[in-house]
Amino acid sequence: MESIMEQYRDDYYCNFGTKYENHVNKFIEYLRRINKLNTPAKIDLSDVKDCVKYYADIGKINYRASMDSHIVSVKSFYEYLREHGKANDIFTQMNYENYKNEIFDYCNLEEGSEREIFSPETIKEILTKLDFDLEKSPEQLTKKRETERFYQRQILRLYIKLTLIAPAKKSVICNLSLGDFSEDFRTVIVNKTTIRIPNSLRSNLLVSINLAQEVRKDRPKRNDKILNYIFKGNFTNMALNRWFCTFLKEYGILDIDGTKYSYELEPIMKSAIKFMVERMVSPAAISKISGIKIAALESTYYTNIENYSYTETIDDTINWEIAKNDYYNYI
Repeated sequence: MESIMEQYRDDYYCNFGTKYENHVNKFIEYLRRINKLNTPAKIDLSDVKDCVKYYADIGKINYRASMDSHIVSVKSFYEYLREHGKANDIFTQMNYENYKNEIFDYCNLEEGSEREIFSPETIKEILTKLDFDLEKSPEQLTKKRETERFYQRQILRLYIKLTLIAPAKKSVICNLSLGDFSEDFRTVIVNKTTIRIPNSLRSNLLVSINLAQEVRKDRPKRNDKILNYIFKGNFTNMALNRWFCTFLKEYGILDIDGTKYSYELEPIMKSAIKFMVERMVSPAAISKISGIKIAALESTYYTNIENYSYTETIDDTINWEIAKNDYYNYI
């Protein structure tokens, strides 16, 4: 059974739409953590402040812009509650700007904007949510928008996974043709480097190609760009950025300003390169697969290498060495 605040939230969405859904949902989930979902009269500004601190501590709110978006969202929610006699507006009789500055300092937030490196946890969350979105087949989707989103997320997943195993520039990944892949899709050639394809990604590729063949009624040619073929037409880098931004905001994976409608995918490549640097992979090897000159790699990734926090346990070492075996990507 839904709590009082969850019912209020659903009523709010019905009346005002889901413009502030991401941050209002975050607030509701925080109220669940502190056991206040059924006590609206006991919720006050300190709860909003502590809510921002909670999400700041776990990396979901990092910058002033996102803090502002969160507070604006909760403020809008409470304006609705006051207008409909459901709760007092906790944002009245206070200096709004001073309150925001107080939270900014309290949570030790930054003024910056977009992050350039994702943590391994963020990468895993992105992949998990994309897998979740693609559990259904297009035949099970009844709405046109759901079908469109399926194909967009399908391309996003393939692009991100390909970039993670071969951290090359976006143009290189997007221009991979069927001829760059081995016939059994066990390997792919990127920047003249043969890269082994993990079995999960291989399965994603085969399922996507088979689905495209059913829709197109033709088989891909060796010179067909693989992502274009699967998507049923051309897509632009800007389209990928828009789809990525929509996906990230939908799941609240990253701290993104609500006014943004595009998010660069370059951090995926940069993150994969950083992980390779942390594992002391040769700069020459990273340069070959990424297409980035060694001097540029050194100035970007090696200047603060002593500050990297990566630590490897004996279990990590064993798994890493096992993964080097030729049979590993067949498992």
